[in-house]
Amino acid sequence: MTDTFLKKPNTLVEVLTLWFLFALMADSPPPGVNEAHYLAKARHYWDPSFCSGDLFLESADAHLVFYWTFGWITTLTSLTTAAWIGRIVVWGLLASGWQRLVTSVLPFRGAAVLSGVAFVLLQRNLHMAGEWVLGGVEAKCFAYGLVFHALAFIARGRWVYSWPLLGAATAFHVLVGGWSLVAASLAFMLDRERRPLAANALSIIVALMIASLGLWPALQLNSQVKPEIASQASEILVFKRLPHHLSFSRFRTEFLIRMGLAMVAWAALWQQMNFKDRRHEWRRLQCFVAGSAAICAIGAAIDLSLSTTHPLRAASLLRFYWYRLADVMIPLGVLFGLLYQLYHLPAPIMRRLAMGMCWALVMWFCGQTVRANWTQPLPGAFVQLRKFVPTDERPEQFRQWLAMCRWMQQNTPPESRVLAPRGQQTLKWYAFRGEVSNWKDVPQDAGEVVRWYERQQRLFPRGAKRDGLTYWSDRELLALMDQYEANLLLLDRDKSKRVPDPAQLERVYPPAGTSEPSVFEVYRRAAAPELPLKGVATSEVADASEDGDGVPSSERAEADRGALPPLEALP
Repeated sequence: MTDTFLKKPNTLVEVLTLWFLFALMADSPPPGVNEAHYLAKARHYWDPSFCSGDLFLESADAHLVFYWTFGWITTLTSLTTAAWIGRIVVWGLLASGWQRLVTSVLPFRGAAVLSGVAFVLLQRNLHMAGEWVLGGVEAKCFAYGLVFHALAFIARGRWVYSWPLLGAATAFHVLVGGWSLVAASLAFMLDRERRPLAANALSIIVALMIASLGLWPALQLNSQVKPEIASQASEILVFKRLPHHLSFSRFRTEFLIRMGLAMVAWAALWQQMNFKDRRHEWRRLQCFVAGSAAICAIGAAIDLSLSTTHPLRAASLLRFYWYRLADVMIPLGVLFGLLYQLYHLPAPIMRRLAMGMCWALVMWFCGQTVRANWTQPLPGAFVQLRKFVPTDERPEQFRQWLAMCRWMQQNTPPESRVLAPRGQQTLKWYAFRGEVSNWKDVPQDAGEVVRWYERQQRLFPRGAKRDGLTYWSDRELLALMDQYEANLLLLDRDKSKRVPDPAQLERVYPPAGTSEPSVFEVYRRAAAPELPLKGVATSEVADASEDGDGVPSSERAEADRGALPPLEALP
């Protein structure tokens, strides 16, 4: 093979190029969809006064290694700066791991850069359960970087170095690393050239010791609750909060079809490669991919066989993200199979033409992704819940959101707690104020999951999801604020249209005399001694008052409200 593109790669140049391309293809400026969730938790871990009283932040901590190794940075700088620092580190770890992995099986110039960009595009468009690798910074991104480094050693048959890396991945993220350990164990058993198990014993023991740093906190999440509470929490997570990640039977049909086709393509490419090339590097890598597919198939079988007849038993098993690793490894297996076929076309002219077309296609898609990401560079965590807002209106709404958060940070006590809209997820990031509850920030320990869900059900019945918080009458809002010890009410005027009675709820933002309107308004209890509503049942205040729009609360549709118990019973 004398083609230019088949020459040996320059490792440093490829890693730096990949790092740069990964930075360009990241989804959005901080905070990304999950960054507002995980970095706020990391900040609270090191500084408990940050958003004190917030239900999610004060729940159990599941990613201690992430907090120990990176979370402390959030106390030295702003959350946005910390996110950028974390992204730089994570993208570098992913780039170096990917370059080492690719050169283990395709040691040719340009292979790492071409395949790295193609992998990001394929993985984003072939996943079944919503998993992603490249984006913001959180514990699983570090874990995937370590898994790629481990896979490079696995492909070369250097198992003794791969086990500690997989143990470190498990320490960062117990599910990403744990499932990778299972898949690696299968590949190890199928490796005909491996050294005896005894030769790997010390390495495996070290891996398990490192992995225990992530496994132990995870085991503690449900250790202090009754089995029925743990089962209830699993059911909430699997079938109510995260079915798009955890329940095979509830995945979108088109996602199932494309993953099925990807698995067929991977199996066909693997078979063809076995006829052409029996190198052990390929076999080890594809056995790891096969392990991820087997884990996925077991999860699907559990779901299809138990979800209907024994939902609690199914939920207790499905909460372990059985499809996460396959979402990443099946696209990887397909990509490597395709590149193998291209690099081994018989005629040099065919190789040059095929590789040229592949480069052009991948770079075009990369350019489209970069253009889409940077045409309107707003944080993903803000845009995710403003998708119903016209694109040209989002920048102005984001400006108004920042102005409101800045005002709240400067004009309210740090210990303030906010009754905020169900869907927003960046109030803690920008305003540094705790919340009663929102839909994104679900805790991970069983007892708090149940408590969180009960709050969501009480605060946001169907009508409140549709009409915003002013679905409730003013007196009901005050009763809820009292019960949850919230002293501020945040309204999103895109949903909450009714204007509260100033005699009961005083608007403090935008301040009086401000001519510029805002989509976001902040209220507090009006200084009226005749409103000591703490302990008043919702049914009583509903019958005793009319809404601000003149509609008696008692006339609301019972189906929308649901059976709401007295507020004394709320957590």
